[in-house]
Amino acid sequence: MGNEVVFLCRKCNHHLFAENPTINTLKNISEMDCPECGEDGCHNWVLSHVGDSEKEKENYNWK
Repeated sequence: MGNEVVFLCRKCNHHLFAENPTINTLKNISEMDCPECGEDGCHNWVLSHVGDSEKEKENYNWK
């Protein structure tokens, strides 16, 4: 894997990794409920950083 754009759940700090995100991917993420805590997707996800899911130890999901 390479670098992915990482989003963070505002409620539980769950990390969501998106590899090569497009505008459609970003729209889907913005509407997606958190798979960890169930928080509603509307205004929940915050752009965190660019990372590598293979090197980071947090839980993650692919989009």
